[in-house]
Amino acid sequence: LAQQLKFHRRPEAARLMATLMAEALPRPFSEHAVVLIPLPLHWRRRLRRGFDQAQLLSLWLHRLTGLPLLSALRRHRATAPQSRLPREARQGNLAGAFHATSPPKPGLVPVLIDDVATTGATLSAGRDALLAVGWAPPSIGSSPGPCPQAHLDSRARAGCTAGLSAWGPKAMDTPYEALSPDRVLTILEGEGYAPDAQLMALNSYENRVYQVGQGDGPPLIAKFYRPGRWSDKALQEEHDFTAELAERDIPAVVPLPNDAGETLRVSEEGLRFALYPRIAGRAPDLEDDEALAVLGRLLGRIHAVGALKPFEHRPALTVASFGHDSRVFLLETGQLPYSLENAYETLSADLLALIEERFAACAPQTLRLHGDCHLGNLLWQEGVAHFVDFDDARQGPAVQDLWLFTSGDVTEQGPQLGKLLAGYERFHAFDRRTLTLLEPLRTLRILHHAAWIGRRWEDPAFPRAFPDYGTDRYWSQHILTLREQLAALQGPLPEVP
Repeated sequence: LAQQLKFHRRPEAARLMATLMAEALPRPFSEHAVVLIPLPLHWRRRLRRGFDQAQLLSLWLHRLTGLPLLSALRRHRATAPQSRLPREARQGNLAGAFHATSPPKPGLVPVLIDDVATTGATLSAGRDALLAVGWAPPSIGSSPGPCPQAHLDSRARAGCTAGLSAWGPKAMDTPYEALSPDRVLTILEGEGYAPDAQLMALNSYENRVYQVGQGDGPPLIAKFYRPGRWSDKALQEEHDFTAELAERDIPAVVPLPNDAGETLRVSEEGLRFALYPRIAGRAPDLEDDEALAVLGRLLGRIHAVGALKPFEHRPALTVASFGHDSRVFLLETGQLPYSLENAYETLSADLLALIEERFAACAPQTLRLHGDCHLGNLLWQEGVAHFVDFDDARQGPAVQDLWLFTSGDVTEQGPQLGKLLAGYERFHAFDRRTLTLLEPLRTLRILHHAAWIGRRWEDPAFPRAFPDYGTDRYWSQHILTLREQLAALQGPLPEVP
């Protein structure tokens, strides 16, 4: 595996290696006061190889165990490949190759992570760099190879002898591992429905959503909520909000109640779910002025209801939650390549400073929002738009539900917003000062999306859906997109008629 990873450019092998390394670490992981520190490649070697194998191993260990991960070492001197040197030359080759970039973390023992340990020269060089700035003596985590026994405690030696790390995860769990097609049908039968074998998984990453046939009856939509994401009260607020809209003849899809009148249901294994009628439709044509006017009127009506009272149990869209928290997560968990960390750190700080200024300048009022008004959550049928999936409903500025319906540069966005607001303002007042938040909100979504993928990586659906995540190409493109957003933030605002 180590050879496949390192010499045959098979980065997918890192996940299996990390899983194997898991078995040597006693559970629960939270009992171990350690921090994972990868031994990085020099940037030139990483550029040639396309990835850093120690960083990939560390990232998988972090994702699988929850143990903290820190990029605390830099390889500031390029060295000859260790595999080409005789044993006696390897120690000198790496002397002084690393320097520590992070001060010690009180109470945490560093665990150095590398792909293979033979003479232990690389691990010793990394250890010396950490000791020089006051870190506690590190433990070692590596794949099969002769072990530098002087640097390992007895448990680590046993793990290394077995070809495993002393610190590692168990196999990956998924929140939906028990939700087989047969189990979905059984759950619906328990709710009094008569599903047939026509079950189709619908496009959803956060939750699991299925269209389920009912023989001669209309299909149902079964939505299973991600465990731990929302509280019961928050989910009920989502259902209640859609019911409020429907009571006012606003076309929102409302969950079906059970015999007790409850819309939030729970399976025997504790999965919370809701059942919805299937609504047919297509995405609207946003180049059609009349479609924009219809969407504007619908959003105005939704926001008029949303402004009647605030959410009590659902979060707000803030710069802190979507921006700063996302940035901290990506930097502190080592998601980015070493060569791009500084660029991301500086650029994201500049962006968030500008965004904070924009929010402070217009001090937007907040109301209950749909929260995620992309075209996939909108069904258009004979001139009527139905909003579906209020799963991201939250408190926030009204403009959040408008900007996703705009596209192009500022000269194109202005007329689009004019059509939307002409319909919107017939039903609800709109503070046009908040149009300055268009690009800030777009930027927050981009920052949040990258961190969201990282936080959900333990769900097998995410590696399949985002196979480039974690690669140099992904992060280079992400940083390029953020630079474009910085230019947009510093550019002119759209002129709305």
